[in-house]
This record gives sequence, structure tokens and C-alpha cells, in this order.
Amino acid sequence: MALSSISKKLFLALAGLALCGFAALHLAGNFALYAGGDMYNKYGDMLRNSPMLIPGEVVLASFFLAHIALAIWVTLDNKAARKYGNAENVKAGESTVASSTMIYSGLIVVAFLILHLIAFRFPDHPVDAVGRADLRKVVIEYLSQPAALVWYLVAVSVLGLHLRHALQSSLRTLGIFSAGRWNYVDGISIAFGLLIAAGYASIPIWVYFGRPIV
Repeated sequence: MALSSISKKLFLALAGLALCGFAALHLAGNFALYAGGDMYNKYGDMLRNSPMLIPGEVVLASFFLAHIALAIWVTLDNKAARKYGNAENVKAGESTVASSTMIYSGLIVVAFLILHLIAFRFPDHPVDAVGRADLRKVVIEYLSQPAALVWYLVAVSVLGLHLRHALQSSLRTLGIFSAGRWNYVDGISIAFGLLIAAGYASIPIWVYFGRPIV
């Protein structure tokens, strides 16, 4: 059965909120890097050995693929609506840089995630003094490279921009606030995007310029 336009946007909003939540939780876990090798490696070891790792990755991948598919679907529907003059509800608010570049920022985020997995998830890792994967060493050595620093900063800035609109669009679609209070949605979304971008950017900046001991 074909999904209605409202159903597509509803599922897109829910997937977007789930991915916003993951971005925030992942950032909180990454802050363990500041606490030293033992804390970060303990956190990484807990995740790698958790029986929920594979199911969690499957669920996350499902949300991510659904988000991509629905975003493309809704975009095509909106273009068709404009073409045939039925665009009354295509835009929930004024166009912004974030909203008008979602496809492009999304592609950059996908590239960032793929390269992130290649760099940190799949290779064999050195071990620390107690036999755990020394993820802290891997992160510090990788982010100490100038090219990695620049790419990471660009990518997380784009991620923040993407999540800013994703959260804004999701909250509006789900009707969390009434139309008269959409300024709150805008404020919350901008703050969220900035915090996510700044939080992730702080890590490579600290590594590159702070030169923490490996």
C-alpha cells in the first residue's frame, strides 16, 4: 500500500529525531576521551563486547537508510507538487541555508560516516596495558594529521547544519509546538545544531593543538 504524503513526512520526522538522539549520545560517549585512556578504552570495550552492539547497529542502520529513502521520496513529491501547482503545504516555514542544502549536506554526512567507520571501526587496533583495544591511541593518532583535522571540522560543521534543520522539521511535522510558537522550534534547533557541531569539533581541536599524551 502506497504511503500518503503525511505518512512519509511523519516517518521521516521520527527517523530524523532518532538520528538526532544518536548524534547526541555518541557525542556524550566521545567526551570520555578527555578523561584519559582508561576511561575511553573502557567505554569502547564495553560497546565492542556488548551483546546489544549488533542489534543496535542494525536498528541504527535501518533508521539511517529509512531517513535517506524517505528524504529523497519527500523531496521528489515536493518537486512534483511545485510543478503542478499544489505546493500549499510543501514548506512549513521560510527557506534557510540548512533546508535548501539538505541533500548536499546529507551526502557529506554519509561520506563522513563511511570514512569514520573505516578509520575507527574496522581496522585491527593496538591494545592497551590491560589488553583492551587502545581506541584512544587510534583517535589521537588519526586526528593529529592536518588533513584529518580539516576534514573532521568541515564534516561536523555540515553535520550540525543538517541536524539543525532535521530537528526543526521533525518538531514541526510532529506538531510538538503550535504554529504560533514555531520561533521556539527554530531556537531549539539552532542551539542543538550548534552544540552538536561545537562538541564534535572540540575533539580534533583538542587533539591537534593540545597534543594529549598517547
